[in-house]
Amino acid sequence: MKILTQSKTIYIILLTLMITACQNASKQSVQESKIPAALNQDPELIKVLSEQLKKGDDEKFKYTEKDLDVTVPVLKEELLKYGFKPVTDEVFAERIGKIFGRKIDPASSSRYLAIHFDPAPNTERYASPACNKELVFKGSRLGDSNPVYVIKNGNFITELFALPRIIDYKTKYPELSSLESKDPKMSPWKDDANLVADRKKIIERFAIRNIYLINEDKSRLPWLIKNDPAFLEDLVTDFGYTADPKLLEWLMKRSLALRWPEEILGEILWRIGCNGELIFHEAAFEVLNSLSSKENSSYLENLSLHISNIDLKKEHRSFDLEKRTKLLTYLCYQGTKIAKEKGSDYGYSFFPTLNKPAYIAEMKKHNFYGLPGCEALFEDIKTAGTSFYFAP
Repeated sequence: MKILTQSKTIYIILLTLMITACQNASKQSVQESKIPAALNQDPELIKVLSEQLKKGDDEKFKYTEKDLDVTVPVLKEELLKYGFKPVTDEVFAERIGKIFGRKIDPASSSRYLAIHFDPAPNTERYASPACNKELVFKGSRLGDSNPVYVIKNGNFITELFALPRIIDYKTKYPELSSLESKDPKMSPWKDDANLVADRKKIIERFAIRNIYLINEDKSRLPWLIKNDPAFLEDLVTDFGYTADPKLLEWLMKRSLALRWPEEILGEILWRIGCNGELIFHEAAFEVLNSLSSKENSSYLENLSLHISNIDLKKEHRSFDLEKRTKLLTYLCYQGTKIAKEKGSDYGYSFFPTLNKPAYIAEMKKHNFYGLPGCEALFEDIKTAGTSFYFAP
């Protein structure tokens, strides 16, 4: 009888332990079910987001490659929602070369290129930002485009955005809201009244930039002109992007209303390459030709002022005689051709600038830089009615 009682006691204890274990397992299962699947599926994103939420919207936050890594799948999904059409690696590489003058090396282990909109430190003032190839990771705000990253494993371009700027973290990851500081001095993301509206603007601008440039959908230009004009100007003046005549036309017309239109016109027409060479934008001269007329001489007038400023060293003072002569020769040649074609009086306003012994010697030394008919044009109108020579 005693043995039977002991067996019954052991049975009750074992049964109690089993019931308790099942209850604990059930509670754990319920708790896990409350955690969004994304928390389990993308722990790296959660780790990065958690850190960003703790720090708040801090301008001094030090971004790393991981901060960019976790945004790539998020942004790729947003792109597709806007109708972006994925392109092949070959097409993407070709377009990045055409737009930014950068080469994607398939053999490189790096997943990103950084496209800077400021020249590298300690370079000439007029040096192209395209020459600054340092891969650094810097967060972007609305309206800030420095740098733009080329995503080699996604075939699109983007800035580096903090995750709260591109995802609705309060809805997707409510469990993480407790990580945000309650100290307003920390600029908690939750206290940003414009965050939701800015998020929509950021995603829209990001998507339309890619559709316009990577998909080459020129119908998106009007939206960018209205909402992203500084980026468009930098594409042309800093990187020499001239594949869209409508973009060049808008920039030239816009330059007329600016304080120094002659300088802006010069930035549209030519730039300095990474090795210090002069690069002339042939497509821009074609647009200049189409906008100029006998009645509308504003563009030729600004070109004449730009030429005069270079000659007088008000612009590009560091240029030596050889480079300055080559630049002036090309600009005078193009300006004269356009003016003569349009029947403009400015046909006699350009080459007299070069009617100086030092310039003439340089032009002859380089056979007028191989420009067809340049020497004949110069000899025909170099004095513009006068025979005076002035030493440079």
